[in-house]
Amino acid sequence: MVNAALIGEVIRTYRVQRGLSQEVLSGLAGLDRTHYSKIERGLRSPTIDTFF
Repeated sequence: MVNAALIGEVIRTYRVQRGLSQEVLSGLAGLDRTHYSKIERGLRSPTIDTFF
């Protein structure tokens, strides 16, 4: 089973280490910022397509 909170934590850590805002990273990923925010907070699970 996928742990959405853990995935969100890893993504957030990656984003912060690189000095990116949620808005910038969500734009690069082609996601709405609010959807991306929910992924980071573990409220939504990203699809495999989101990672590619």
